[in-house]
Amino acid sequence: MPIVYLLGILAVVAYLIQGLLGFRQIKHFTAIYGEMKAKGRVAIGRKSGKFRAGTIVMFTIDEGGVIIDSRKIQGTTVLAKFKELAGFTGIRITDVSDRSHCVLKENRLTQQTILDAVSVYQRVANGEEIKVNQPPFQSFYEQVKLGSSIIQAKMKRSVNK
Repeated sequence: MPIVYLLGILAVVAYLIQGLLGFRQIKHFTAIYGEMKAKGRVAIGRKSGKFRAGTIVMFTIDEGGVIIDSRKIQGTTVLAKFKELAGFTGIRITDVSDRSHCVLKENRLTQQTILDAVSVYQRVANGEEIKVNQPPFQSFYEQVKLGSSIIQAKMKRSVNK
């Protein structure tokens, strides 16, 4: 069997394994989110690490704005799992800032993620809509789709004249 076929089979197997592990990680996220959502509102902060570990932080908040549970997932692989984020239970989410002791003891990426969760919570509490960034190819696809619909509309108008 030529080496090219062997490498192709290896690439397909690696892709399938990554897909299965990614699916498992999404199921883990959904389970943790559901568990936290059952206790109260959930504030989520995220920072993608394009060439380093990405981080997601989730805080469960009671009716008074006090954090009752906090979790963090950080890693570069699909093997990363949520872990308890210590030091935040009992603190009002609006009191969490870049100068808080519980924030300063975390690494820089986790600090940014925590502050993102606080910012998202405050914007939602103020009634703002949170805009989700689209993947680059998604926005390109939508631009192409919009352009083709404009062309189709112009062609219909020229035919109807």
